[in-house]
Amino acid sequence: MGRISGFAGLAMAALLFAGAAAAQTRDENAARCKDGSPDLAIGACTALIQSGQETTEGVAIAFNNRANAYLAKNDTRHALEDLAQALKLNPNYATAHYNRAIAYERLDQTQQAIDEYSAAIRIKADYVAAYNNRGSAYDDLGKEREAIADYDKAIALQPDFGMAYNNRGVAYKNLGEYARAIADYDVAIKLDGSKANRWNNRCWAKLLADQPRSALPDCNQALKLRPGYGDANDGLGIIYLKAGKPAEAQAKFDAAIKADKTDAWALYGRGLAKHRRGDKAGGDADIAAAKKLGPKVAEVFARDYGLHE
Repeated sequence: MGRISGFAGLAMAALLFAGAAAAQTRDENAARCKDGSPDLAIGACTALIQSGQETTEGVAIAFNNRANAYLAKNDTRHALEDLAQALKLNPNYATAHYNRAIAYERLDQTQQAIDEYSAAIRIKADYVAAYNNRGSAYDDLGKEREAIADYDKAIALQPDFGMAYNNRGVAYKNLGEYARAIADYDVAIKLDGSKANRWNNRCWAKLLADQPRSALPDCNQALKLRPGYGDANDGLGIIYLKAGKPAEAQAKFDAAIKADKTDAWALYGRGLAKHRRGDKAGGDADIAAAKKLGPKVAEVFARDYGLHE
């Protein structure tokens, strides 16, 4: 009396084990859907979406996470399809709007990306990454003042956000406000000096501010952190040209061209270096190739760096 027969007990135990296994599988899928490698995440998220056991919010999260996995595989079309489903289920899903903005940027649909970042910010007013990314999108459209306003907001929300300082420096540089650009790069480098692009950006801002001696160690540090960095080699080439050292300049432009044979800056700079070393034919050939790739390259060298043929 009060005891379960042996057969019935075994059956009950089997049911309990099956339930525990199912729960474990669901939890494993949830973990992989969130943090797994792209292929594992896609499979796990798909299992969750198709299970019929997730809440509406849970399915929306699975669609968003699967979209992230598709973005990691550069499959923008499937990512956008999943993000549309996520937002259909939850129109106030700020992260899905943010991820859809990233997908639109991959397609060079910059205004659509801005609209999605704006939607994310309306839902989540302290969305630091959305402010930073929207600032970058504004920069892409040449709207530096709008970009700076977004970087200001990102920095106010997260004062140690080095990327926002670096990006604001780019916007100030594009506006010709070089002292402000350099000040922002100073902070970005102080926060994380391991990023080669921050040193490179400060090098170029100093070059534009006619501070070649101060720029030299910055470009060298960028090249140390990222060997073969074409922009840093271009910057060093210009510095050496301005210093009257055409052989050193040519070597740097050679290195930049080795990394990218279509680098109009390096070809033009090397042409100037060859001219200064007495190689008129070689210089003429490089300059002609540079102007074909970048018709305004000579104008920019003369205007911004005081270097002429």
